[in-house]
Amino acid sequence: MKNLAGIKKYNCELNKAIKESLIDALYLLLKNKSNKKITVTELCKKAGVSRVAFYNNFKTIDEVVNLTFYVKSHTMLEIIGNPFSNANCLDWYVNLFEEIGKNKEFFKILFDSDYQYRYLSIVNYNVLKHLANASEEEKTMRLLWAGAMVNRIIIYLKEGAIDNVNDLAKDCFKYLSKFSLNNK
Repeated sequence: MKNLAGIKKYNCELNKAIKESLIDALYLLLKNKSNKKITVTELCKKAGVSRVAFYNNFKTIDEVVNLTFYVKSHTMLEIIGNPFSNANCLDWYVNLFEEIGKNKEFFKILFDSDYQYRYLSIVNYNVLKHLANASEEEKTMRLLWAGAMVNRIIIYLKEGAIDNVNDLAKDCFKYLSKFSLNNK
């Protein structure tokens, strides 16, 4: 039984390494190539993994994109905190735009590859995933907030991420904090 636990642990670690390699390889390929021209074979070669390893973890390259955004979003939320716990705090918005600025190349490459709507889909999923018993009002408010934030991030990056982070944060705080519903 002990050996079985060790094998399971090894397989989990291997799958994690495969996924990380594929995420990194996709990012590198998107720097120089259209997303529509990237093949599974090319992605696997760049990542140093087999096609079998790819298909054991993903069905399509789009699933790699989804995981890429999910991992990046999760990492950022670990740094800046939950927006629905902290969305009434100006500092949360400042921290968000600072993190976006630090990761602007990552987001710009993916958005330039027409994945901004995929990012919105991931954000929408994340803001709704723990709201099974929430009212339609709360779900709607969270989706409105998410759409506004993603659009603001897209515009911020398309304009070269040169806007003053504090000014962006103040505007978002002023107009969007009421959508957090964390006071209810």
